[in-house]
Amino acid sequence: MNRRNTNWLILIIFLLALALWVDLSKTISLPNPFNDKPLFSRNVETRLGLDLRGGLQTLLEADLPANTSVSSEDLGVTRQILESRANALGVSEVLMQTAGDRRIVAEFPGVSNPEEVVASLQQTGLLEFVDMGTTPVDAGTVIKTDFAQSDTTDGAALTATPEATSTADPTQPAPTTVPGEATPAAGQEAPV
Repeated sequence: MNRRNTNWLILIIFLLALALWVDLSKTISLPNPFNDKPLFSRNVETRLGLDLRGGLQTLLEADLPANTSVSSEDLGVTRQILESRANALGVSEVLMQTAGDRRIVAEFPGVSNPEEVVASLQQTGLLEFVDMGTTPVDAGTVIKTDFAQSDTTDGAALTATPEATSTADPTQPAPTTVPGEATPAAGQEAPV
């Protein structure tokens, strides 16, 4: 073998080793030799989509009369709300897109319980205001009302029942949440 062929063989072996390293690694990180901080770090893990991994694809359509139109802003806001609900389920790589002027296409790769995802997407949002009087409620306390009864699966929800006082101001309602959500402390804003 002459010198030129040997150099090509070494280059091919080096590139093959580099390709195997990239393919078999989940993260690529090149450390700085002078300090232990990485110069370059990237996640190269292969993410399988709906076609290879399986999962759920749903088509959601606005349930309105045929002559009613939905604005693109309203459809975009609805898509963001549904995407927030889906992200709360812990499903990774959720893809939601508007399709036309009345539909939203949602893809959930790797979902093992599609009924739970569909039920979460179909729920109607609810915000209630409850007059708690002057009694502050501890942060994280779940308040149950008779307006929106929902079953808790773990049975660990607390019910706040403050004592009624004659100094309660009925014009100052206290926020409440649906069971399973956090209640902000007094004086804090509730997340939307």
